[in-house]
Amino acid sequence: FNIFGYAAAIWKPAFFMRSHGMTMVEAGSWLGIGVAIGGITGSMLSGFIVDRLRVRGEVWQLRVPAIGFLLAFPLFISMYLLPGGTAVQIGGLRVPGVALLSILTGMMSAMWAGPAFGAAARLVRPNQRAQATAMLVVIINVIGSALGPVLGGVVSDLLAGNFGAESLRISLLSLSVLTLLGGWLFWRAANHYPDDLARAGLPQTDAASYE
Repeated sequence: FNIFGYAAAIWKPAFFMRSHGMTMVEAGSWLGIGVAIGGITGSMLSGFIVDRLRVRGEVWQLRVPAIGFLLAFPLFISMYLLPGGTAVQIGGLRVPGVALLSILTGMMSAMWAGPAFGAAARLVRPNQRAQATAMLVVIINVIGSALGPVLGGVVSDLLAGNFGAESLRISLLSLSVLTLLGGWLFWRAANHYPDDLARAGLPQTDAASYE
């Protein structure tokens, strides 16, 4: 997912300007609002939901991120297919439709981080948790930041002859399928997670621990 995530983070401002006619200031403002509202809400919401559902089974530690990605995918498709200039009137403010979808996609796609880092920490001994978290951060950033922006730009350049300024829209649209793949992998990981905890020799959560 982070291959697409880093590509979107780098190229979304240009997408907002090219496909939706925004100025640089408008694109930056709406993206900042989307990250702040969507990212913070999604991160907090996922932690709250996982804490409530884990009493029913450890699978929910990773199933919640899976659901977040699976719900984010159709929203990403809608965002990248939305015609330029589409907007809604909220009070006296004209809000671009792509900005609203950016908030929703930001919320759904932020739901993976807290539960995933928590799951990694629970699979190792307490004195290894900092190292496990650091390794996860390194892997995510090396793979995501190294491949994502380059791949997004290369695909856009290859499509420019046929799609012109809309080539970036098609590039990000095609890469968004990685969100679906991420959700599927999280779902599969969730099915194995309780057994992974058992093999690690760590106690699983029970309802009494929340009393």
